[in-house]
Amino acid sequence: MAVLSVLLGSLAAASVVAAAPTSNTARHIEPRAPAVALAKHTLSLERRVLSPGTAPRPRPWHNPSRVPYPVGYFASQKDAPDAGNAPNATLPGGSVAVGAAPAANHNIEYITQVVAGSNNLSLVVDTGSSDTWFVQQGFTCINPNTGTATIAALCGFGPAFKGSFPGGAIANQHLSVAYGDGNGPFVQGQVGYSDLQVSGFKTDKQIIGLATQGYWDGDGVTSGLLGLGLPGLTNAFAGTLSEANTNAGSLADQVNGPILYNPLVSTLAASNNITQFSLALSREPGESVLALGGAPPNIAVDEKLGWVTTPIVKMETSSRGAALANTPAYLYYTIAVDGFIFNSSTLVRNFTALNNQPLSKVPIIVDSGTTLNMFPYEIAEAINQLFVPHAQLDPSQGLWTVQCDATPPSLGVQIGGKTIWTDPKSMIMTPTSSRSGKSTNLCMSGIAARGDIPYILGDVFMQQLVTVFDTENHEIKFAKRVPSGKK
Repeated sequence: MAVLSVLLGSLAAASVVAAAPTSNTARHIEPRAPAVALAKHTLSLERRVLSPGTAPRPRPWHNPSRVPYPVGYFASQKDAPDAGNAPNATLPGGSVAVGAAPAANHNIEYITQVVAGSNNLSLVVDTGSSDTWFVQQGFTCINPNTGTATIAALCGFGPAFKGSFPGGAIANQHLSVAYGDGNGPFVQGQVGYSDLQVSGFKTDKQIIGLATQGYWDGDGVTSGLLGLGLPGLTNAFAGTLSEANTNAGSLADQVNGPILYNPLVSTLAASNNITQFSLALSREPGESVLALGGAPPNIAVDEKLGWVTTPIVKMETSSRGAALANTPAYLYYTIAVDGFIFNSSTLVRNFTALNNQPLSKVPIIVDSGTTLNMFPYEIAEAINQLFVPHAQLDPSQGLWTVQCDATPPSLGVQIGGKTIWTDPKSMIMTPTSSRSGKSTNLCMSGIAARGDIPYILGDVFMQQLVTVFDTENHEIKFAKRVPSGKK
C-alpha cells in the first residue's frame, strides 16, 4: 500500500508568552489582555458532507507540489529519498506523488461565498493551498487518463465565473496547480487581478486564477478554492498556457519554478492590517465560522486548556526553481507535534519509523482542505486497531473502514507541552456505499496513513477547535471550543 510522497521543513524557535504570577491569597485579579485578538469580521461557513459514489472516487486533496524536505533533515543531498525509485507520476510544477488519493479525503468540505467583480460564487476554504481560483466559463474538462477533452459536467463544478479579470490579466503568466496523485485533480488557466470580498473585507487588485482546463472531481456546487495559504505556495508560472503541457506541466515550469505573488492573506495584511485569521470548524450545521482579524468573538473556548501556541515551521525545497532552491521559507502551515496519545495513557507514541526521526522533527501540515488525519503508517495502524471492533485496512485506498457504530479510541495530539484531544465523534466518517449503490454499515475511519512526509492534521483534528493562523508572528494557536449553550 502506498499513499502519497512529498515534503517538509525545519523547526523555528518557539515564541512563548508566560502569564503573570498570581497569589493564592489575592482577592482581586487584574484584568489581562485576551490570549488572542478578537475578530471584528466573521463569516459563517457551510459544512457539506459529500455522498460517496458507488465506487471510490479520488476527491481533490493536497499533494504538496514542491517536494520540500525538512531543513537539516537529511545530512546531505545523497540522503534524500529518490522518488524515481517508486511507482510515481510527475505533476505540474515537477512534483512527485505515489499511490491513489483516498476517496474520503474530501468527504467533508467547508465552503463560503466570495465576490469577485460581478461574480458571487461558492469556494472551498483551504489552508493547504495559496491560490484563489475560479472555474471560468468555457472550462475544458480533461480526461486524466488520455489527456483529451471530455464532457464538462464530469468535472463537477458549480456555476462558472462569467467574463474575464475585472482588473485585467497578467501578461505572459499562467496558473498550474495540482492536487492528489499523478492522475489526480489539476487546473490550469490564466492569472490576473480582481477585487475580492470575503467576510466583510474588500481587497483591491488581488491576484486570482481563472481555470480554463483541467480535471476536477467537484461537488456540483463550488466553483473553485479560496486559498488561505502563504506566499511560498503560489502557482503562477512564466509563459502562456499554450506553452505548457496539459497534465504534466512544461519543462520550463519545472526548471524555473513558480513566480511568487501575494496571496489573499498577504494582501489582507498589507492593505487592511489583518495579520490573523481563524477557523472554528464544527460538525453541527451553522456552527462553522471564518473570522478575519483574530478569533471569533462569539465562540467560547475551554479555559482549562487555554490557548496552545506553536510556531509555523520553515521548509526548504529543491524543486522551486534555481533561484529559490533549498532556501528555507514559510510554505505550508506546518507545525511540530511532540507525540500522540491513544486511549488516554494506555499507549503513547512519540516516534516515527521515517529515518528514525522523532515526530518533533517531522512537522505536520494543518490543512482545512483535507478531511482525514494522515499519520505515519505505524501510528495510523495502532490507532485503528483500538476501535471496537477493530478497523479494517483497505489496501486499495490506503485507509481503514470501521463499523459505523464502533467505539473510537481517544486520541490526543501533544503540541506545545499540552494535549489536544480529538472529539471521538469526528473519528468516524459518513457511511460508504457498495458498488451496487446499496448503503452499508461501513464508515471511513478518520485516521489514514501516508508512506512519507508530510503528515496532515485535517478536518478530523480541526473540528470542534478554534484555530488561529498568525501570519505576522508565524505561529498557530489552538483552543477547544465550548459547545453552544455551555460555558
